[in-house]
Amino acid sequence: MSETDALDVVAPVAHARRGAQRPAELMTAPVVVLSLVALVINDHWLKGAHASWLTGKASDVAGLVVAPVMLVGLVEVAAWLLERKPPGSHRSMVVAAVAVGIVFATIQVLPPATEAYAKIAGWSAHLVAGLMPFVSSAGGPANVTADPTDLVALFALLVPLRLSTASTSSMPGNQS
Repeated sequence: MSETDALDVVAPVAHARRGAQRPAELMTAPVVVLSLVALVINDHWLKGAHASWLTGKASDVAGLVVAPVMLVGLVEVAAWLLERKPPGSHRSMVVAAVAVGIVFATIQVLPPATEAYAKIAGWSAHLVAGLMPFVSSAGGPANVTADPTDLVALFALLVPLRLSTASTSSMPGNQS
């Protein structure tokens, strides 16, 4: 049985409402996959071996491509699991991109937000390390630096917005 057949058997109502689109489908777009791979390689190897302004900006750009797509994907998967119609994907992506942009900018320019994010990221990494033994984490605050020059990376939010526009317009009858 293929993945398509399994989805049709598990949630025929949700699938019929969604047309051909699958939950979190944009996560498989090549630019998103490449950004995720770049983010993981950069954060887990390059920053440690060759830390520079370039590795910092590369993480910011890759993260800003991936984060809104993941956020929308989580909403779509939740809607699919609850057999609900998800909100329009482009509208959801606009909301996610704006939210991610605001949080990112706040972390970059407000030291208390930077400190809070560092603690949350550090403890989240510790939790992941506890669930997956091959991931290492000290469990303390992550090394996060507030840097207003990182705001230049906000342009990367245009990538998921463009992806959602292309995805939405290619679906018959979808005017989201």
